[in-house]
Amino acid sequence: MAFIVITAGALAVSSLPAETAGPAAKIDYNRAVRPILASHCFKCHGFDAKERKAGLRLDLCDEAVKPRKSGRPAISPGRPEESLLVERITSTDEDHVMPPPSTGKKLVEAEKDLLKRWIAEGAEYQAHWAFIPPRRPALPAVRGHIGWPQNPIDGFILARLEKEGLRPSPEAGRTALIRRVTLDLTGLPPSLAEVDAFLGDPLHIHDLNATILHCLGIDHTRLTFKFQGRDFRLTDVAGNVAHRLLA
Repeated sequence: MAFIVITAGALAVSSLPAETAGPAAKIDYNRAVRPILASHCFKCHGFDAKERKAGLRLDLCDEAVKPRKSGRPAISPGRPEESLLVERITSTDEDHVMPPPSTGKKLVEAEKDLLKRWIAEGAEYQAHWAFIPPRRPALPAVRGHIGWPQNPIDGFILARLEKEGLRPSPEAGRTALIRRVTLDLTGLPPSLAEVDAFLGDPLHIHDLNATILHCLGIDHTRLTFKFQGRDFRLTDVAGNVAHRLLA
């Protein structure tokens, strides 16, 4: 079964910076916290019992929130001021600060602030992302260019563009589109004959998916194509026959 997904936004925008959490966004453990702990803490306070120091595990919530000998836990959800972890990562005493200077690792202020904010928000742990069922997020609100998104992914691209004070690029001409997609799929520009055939075929004028089919040599009239001697039926990601190609 073959799946082809094309977004207008992907062709209109060349690149976007990585998404970052805004000041009001709740900190995501897997995205923001786990990488810091994995890089700076888990070697001595993780799953490896042979390497573990002071019997402390920070990779498991139940272990991290247990009171230590002092009566205080390493992490006190909602109370960073009572958390030993915050005390240790902000210490200026070389014999007390974590990670120890001998490890060659050092948290920058932004990482310390993020850990404190995460604890203040409740120190919510998450299972590894590979074990979390995917959920469809709500579409972001956009202020302008309401008719620009052609699918839900474009809505997220538009929201990010607006956040950065940018606007979508004008739609590329048909010659530019076949050049882009042919270079992406084959590594070579289209021949003049391929450009003329694409521009002269009415089926390809309104549907970017048809551009892909044209470049792959797929028989759009049968909605099937051959690969390694087998016939594959063309469907979209929802499992529906790509009937729009014949609209």
